[in-house]
Amino acid sequence: YPFISNITPNARVIFEVGKVVGNRPNVFSKVGDSITASPVFLNPIGKGEYNLRTYSSLQAVIDFYSQEAARDHNSFANSSLAAKGGWSVWHEFDAKTADPSLCYPDEGPLVCEYRVVRPAVALIMLGTNDVLTMSDATYEKFMRRVIETSTGMGVIPVVSTIPDFYYLEAGDKVLRMNAIIRRLAGEYQIP
Repeated sequence: YPFISNITPNARVIFEVGKVVGNRPNVFSKVGDSITASPVFLNPIGKGEYNLRTYSSLQAVIDFYSQEAARDHNSFANSSLAAKGGWSVWHEFDAKTADPSLCYPDEGPLVCEYRVVRPAVALIMLGTNDVLTMSDATYEKFMRRVIETSTGMGVIPVVSTIPDFYYLEAGDKVLRMNAIIRRLAGEYQIP
């Protein structure tokens, strides 16, 4: 089945907007919670600790995104200003959660990350900390804001579904949130 779908001409439009505002084509940002911020998520690739085995065709992608420092390392190993353990989707817009040494006083982590790093693409997975606490409508409202902020700053948002949750209280919430993510990707014509 497709791991990345919905790659549409709209991604090219967003990319072209990004070029005009100075985004860097060979840089991506990571946006999310502890799964995204984890040192085992993409960081080993950025540090050269990987073996592609039968997927050697991906070496060109690794080389492309390893050419330039995103901020403190290449895109794979960069410590994102927009990914932190325990974060909910709303944290991306809360200036109190932003790094005060790099972000403006009224700037949330998402906008700060994009301003400082200037990525062409953002890998986004948000929602695992929202499953038990947030309504579907509120989650959708914030995910729309993440997508619209990204596209408005010329960053192609690549949204990811969240992993299954093995808590009885979650019920079918993960399925509903993942349906929201897929629907928004289709609506905004983004990967």
